[in-house]
Amino acid sequence: MKNLKFHLISLGCPKNQVDSEDMFTILKREGLIFSPEVSGSDICIINTCGFLEKARKESIDIIVETINHKLEGSTKHIIVTGCMVNNNKDVLIKDLPEVDYFLSTFDETAIADIAKKLNENENENENENASSEISLNTNITTNTGSNIIANTNTNINININTNTNINININAATDSKFIEREHFNLKRTAYLKISEGCSRHCSFCVIPAIRGVYKSKSIEDLKKEALYLSENGVKELIIISQDITYYGVDCNIKDGLYILLKELIKVKKIKWIRLMYLYPALITDNLISLIKNEEKILKYVDMPVQHISDNILKLMKRSTDKKAILRLIEKFKTEIPDIALRTSLICGFPGETEDDFNELLFFVKETKFDNLGVFKYSDELDAASFKLKNKIGVKSKNERYKTLMELQNSLLPEIFAKYNGKQYEAIIDNENSGKNIIRTRTYFQAPDIDGCTYIYSENKGGITGEITGGITDYGVIKRSIKKHEGADFLQVKITKQKNYDLYGIDCS
Repeated sequence: MKNLKFHLISLGCPKNQVDSEDMFTILKREGLIFSPEVSGSDICIINTCGFLEKARKESIDIIVETINHKLEGSTKHIIVTGCMVNNNKDVLIKDLPEVDYFLSTFDETAIADIAKKLNENENENENENASSEISLNTNITTNTGSNIIANTNTNINININTNTNINININAATDSKFIEREHFNLKRTAYLKISEGCSRHCSFCVIPAIRGVYKSKSIEDLKKEALYLSENGVKELIIISQDITYYGVDCNIKDGLYILLKELIKVKKIKWIRLMYLYPALITDNLISLIKNEEKILKYVDMPVQHISDNILKLMKRSTDKKAILRLIEKFKTEIPDIALRTSLICGFPGETEDDFNELLFFVKETKFDNLGVFKYSDELDAASFKLKNKIGVKSKNERYKTLMELQNSLLPEIFAKYNGKQYEAIIDNENSGKNIIRTRTYFQAPDIDGCTYIYSENKGGITGEITGGITDYGVIKRSIKKHEGADFLQVKITKQKNYDLYGIDCS
């Protein structure tokens, strides 16, 4: 096992990234060595996304590409896990026999044991190219694909080529293995996933069928995980789950997110706490007050409303309405004047009339969200909305998507004008002395989904418009990078805006 090398490809959302980080940590603890490339690895693990058709296509493309690497001898074994496996395992086993294992998200703690057995089988010269079916003897029940309930202590029986059996104990989501984990991508920022699954029944969503019912992790374990991350350089903690406002409901805890945050702010080395995926219906006055008054909790709220027309909200089976959404937005803006609001919208939902869409356009124009994500409705077979009538054609969906995005783009100068000329604390995401870049983010910018703030010098004129951030005085930036070596934050004065990104001067 000491010389066994693994490569890991993580697809999909931040919640999937945390699962990948968990598996990555387990494998390294078991003595496996990470390979930065597929080529040269013994095992390639692909953590797939299965939420939408586009994501599944990307996952399949990556799997096929990796199979080609295997056939060329660049890697020896392939393990595929993630959301796409949960509801499609039988089909995947049949269609992709070159994959050695298809592992459900409920069983990812078994990743190291599977890697060991694959290695043992190779040493025993067994047929490593045959497809391996994972048969689960669990307390998992299904109801026409719409609900999956997983026992927290599941005993898994894994059949390898029907010849070898492994008995593996899968522990609860709060197993201590997950308290200490390595995190990817940004040195100073990490995601904290506070639950598994979802118990809501939005008609367009298949997550409950894929991930099971909502299961909150314990406050004690989450606090330990946050402490561990903070001791390993993390300064920004991003709270995520399918719906963070539902936290504790499954345990009969009232205002659970508020209680959890009160504990997390006690972790001394964490400076920023960012809230993502807040369902409007469960945002409480206590939570708003905490966001307003607690310095560590950023004045940033990611609150996917999906639509504003009551007609569409009802068809979506959202437990809120237009009046409640508008009232909540007004409350945020009144209570916290400098609040940064992000939302996600779906256009082209079945039954969406021109009036419904125009209502959505007016809502976006009036609200002026700091950040906005728009998705074209995807007709998912296992979603309740699949059975709805009055489907919107592809051409109309594309046109509505384009209209929404063009509207948001036209609002950006006005939206970002409130930041121009002001000074903000910014977390340093990347300082590349070779390219003379300092890429940062302020409180109103989440990683990956929002824009960034690039540091430049205005000594020699305007922005170049290049991906480098439009830096015009490399000497100044080099000195700035050197000044901030070892630092996590700097002070930036916003001076320019280009599309979704901002540019500013180092004022530290």
